[in-house]
Amino acid sequence: WEAAKQRASEPPLFSPLRVARASMKMWCSLYQNPAILLADEPVSSVDPARAHDTIQLLTRLSKEEKFTLVVSLHNLDLARAFFPRLVGLRSGSVSFDCPPSDLKEEDCRALYQISADHA
Repeated sequence: WEAAKQRASEPPLFSPLRVARASMKMWCSLYQNPAILLADEPVSSVDPARAHDTIQLLTRLSKEEKFTLVVSLHNLDLARAFFPRLVGLRSGSVSFDCPPSDLKEEDCRALYQISADHA
C-alpha cells in the first residue's frame, strides 16, 4: 500500500516536474567532474530544438572538460550529427558499431524493424 501511495504522489512520467528533476540530476553529476557520464535518453521528453541544444551542450562540455560521454538515443539524426561512433543494440546484441559515415540505411531499418519475435 505504501508503494502505491508513493507512486500516486509522483508526477506523471513526462510531466515538466519529472523532466526538471531528471535534468537537475544530470547537471549535478556534471558538477562532480566525472571521468565518464552515461546519459540514458537525456532528451526523450523534450522538443526537438531543446533536444538538439542539450546534446550539443553535452558534447561540447565533454570535449572541454575532457570526460567520456556515452548517450543512449532513439533519434539517429541526433546521434549522427553529434557523435563520432554509433553503436546499435537490439535484444542485447550489437547490431552495428561504426562511425556515422559508415552507417547504412539497412542497418537502421533492421535495428527498428518489428518482427513477431520482438513484438
